[in-house]
Amino acid sequence: MDPIAKKRLMAGLAVFAWFAQALYVLFPLDLIPDLIPIIGWVDDLVALIGLGVTTIWMVHTVRTSGLLELFAFEPDVIEAEDYSPIPPDVLRSL
Repeated sequence: MDPIAKKRLMAGLAVFAWFAQALYVLFPLDLIPDLIPIIGWVDDLVALIGLGVTTIWMVHTVRTSGLLELFAFEPDVIEAEDYSPIPPDVLRSL
């Protein structure tokens, strides 16, 4: 596997891991229920910390992988001779 494909695979895995973490944090059912006083809350705290770490990892891998370049586009540049301001009579009618 070439290095670019490997980086893009890692970026895809980072995005998938982030969504999995976010679903676990947002889903109302936990592995350890919150009814168990301290252990249930620690479970949620660890999940939130994991989501933060996964977010940092995802942002780093997506930036360094060039994955965003696949979706990047060049905006159309308006040349000076193509640009014409709105005529004053049109502006007055508004």
